[in-house]
Amino acid sequence: MNQFKNIVVVGGGYTGIATANELSNKGFSVALIEKGNYLGGLGKTINLSNGYECEAFYHHFFTHDSDLLSYSEQFLKVKPKFNETKMAIFFKGKHNSWNGIIDLIKYPHINLIGKVRFLLATLLLSKKLMNSKFLDNTNLSNGLLKLYGDKSYTSIWNPMIKGKFGNKVDSIPLRWMEGRLKQRIESRKGGKEKLGFLEGSLSKLTNSITKNIKKNKSE
Repeated sequence: MNQFKNIVVVGGGYTGIATANELSNKGFSVALIEKGNYLGGLGKTINLSNGYECEAFYHHFFTHDSDLLSYSEQFLKVKPKFNETKMAIFFKGKHNSWNGIIDLIKYPHINLIGKVRFLLATLLLSKKLMNSKFLDNTNLSNGLLKLYGDKSYTSIWNPMIKGKFGNKVDSIPLRWMEGRLKQRIESRKGGKEKLGFLEGSLSKLTNSITKNIKKNKSE
């Protein structure tokens, strides 16, 4: 029935290993190729000095990560543990709670107009109401500065994005923030965010999936 029985999948991130897994389950002979020395892409884990493993990039599950949740149950027979999260912003030597609208209202480094602007900009980005050309042609720094204003950018966004992207921050399009805010908001219910954590790290899931691929006589 299948004209081509041999398939090469290039890239061993989670999209790649999931593709190789699904194809090998359907009887295809799959060769999964990854240029690096590990599989999992953003699901990479690192060994800590205390002997435990920790996610290097993708640190948690969102409540709407349906495919990852499904794979976790399928391969490990467990669900990630979802915990209520707490966040804070460290600025000018002080921690400021940052877990909802009340915290935004109390935040001392933005005036009232800036707080209204913050809410409107976040709504426009998270609901995908922004102009596509603006999202794709404006880098993250300039885009957030234009949308949120100087005070919000300086005290909230600039330290955050520079900590994440370093000297590559100006090559990241504003589109990235649209997706990230949407993820965060969709993981909230009643104003409270819950994020999931897989005991033993994502390496357990990665290893289980790749073991299944090999069992299906793929490599």
